[in-house]
Amino acid sequence: MPHNLYLHSSIVQTRNINKTEHGLKQAIKFSNLDSLFALNLAFLVNAGILILAASVFHRSGNYGVDDILQTHKLLEPILGNTLVPILFGIALIAAGQSSTITGTYAGQIVMEGFINLRIQPWVRRLITRIMAIIPSIFVIIYFGDSSTANLLILNKVILSLQLSFAIVPLIHLIHFVSSKIIMKGFVISIKTKIIAWILSALIITLNIKLVVETLKDWITIENTKPLTYIPIFILCFVFGLLLMYIIFEPIINGVYNNRVINIHGKTHFPKINKITSYNKIALALDFTKNDGAVLSHAVNLAKQDTILILIHVIESAGASIYGTQVNDRKRLNFYVEQLTKLGIKNSIYEVGYGKAEKSIAEIVEKQSADLLILITYGHKGITDILFETVTNKVKHKITIPILIAR
Repeated sequence: MPHNLYLHSSIVQTRNINKTEHGLKQAIKFSNLDSLFALNLAFLVNAGILILAASVFHRSGNYGVDDILQTHKLLEPILGNTLVPILFGIALIAAGQSSTITGTYAGQIVMEGFINLRIQPWVRRLITRIMAIIPSIFVIIYFGDSSTANLLILNKVILSLQLSFAIVPLIHLIHFVSSKIIMKGFVISIKTKIIAWILSALIITLNIKLVVETLKDWITIENTKPLTYIPIFILCFVFGLLLMYIIFEPIINGVYNNRVINIHGKTHFPKINKITSYNKIALALDFTKNDGAVLSHAVNLAKQDTILILIHVIESAGASIYGTQVNDRKRLNFYVEQLTKLGIKNSIYEVGYGKAEKSIAEIVEKQSADLLILITYGHKGITDILFETVTNKVKHKITIPILIAR
């Protein structure tokens, strides 16, 4: 698969190696052995499939078996064993899982290493799996189970076409690995560079030939309407422009500039802005033991003239209707009295209703607070999704600094 070119090249980064010339050479050596072993193992698996087909179907006179569904149904009567089709199905599932895992890993390598796009792993997996599964489900539902064979063939054709878009960026990387300034003792030879360009040009030429011949066949079909193949022409043209851009853009703009070598730009120390003292500090309280952390930070940050704004939000509808907020106001008033004893003379409180994040944001804006102190519950994994705290929501609704107490 084309994307695995990037995955194989990143394997070396997973090794715990010595950062010496000998250690780096050893890491590259083992990385090459890893790739060589994996590719040869894949070759043996593919060869085994062909040998199985020849020994089982051709020898028994079943020359027209060209579909996975036919293969699955014929394995049991021909071989006389009910376990064989089950093992065949397990092998297909294993192959699909392997493809899924490597595809997700390769996407991570490309996004983080080439375009500096870092997103949460579960989001990346969700996006990549949806993009892979939904088209397949649509084809099966719309065209039926019999379309799976054609879908597999189309998948292999698309992977072949994608090979050009995967290998050309690697060619541009050859500009780096052939530079003595960058690679020093690990620079590739001119022979390797020439072979890489020749193989890439050959792959691109064969793919262009495949596309042109396929489009010619579609046009020559008598019943084919222009509305059927014109969008395909436009799509091929767009992909052709994209390929040209990938090939020539690094050459035109230069591949040795800082934009490519250093994704963070030039090193500089940022300007330090003057931060005034916090005159109004808002505190989000929930009347639990967590209030201790919030109040502790507020008291230690407060100066003599600092105003503390105690905020409590009543989220239940019944509380705002039946007046149970009276007890909440009494507790807030008790907090104000205790803060006064600690030397904080300027303390007020506000009670909000409804959604906590919305009420807190409105009170913060109303009181013109300079800082908001919240508590975090430290949820992880699935609990962070099920019991999402106000902290994550309220940060999108206010513009002042937020202090998360623990």
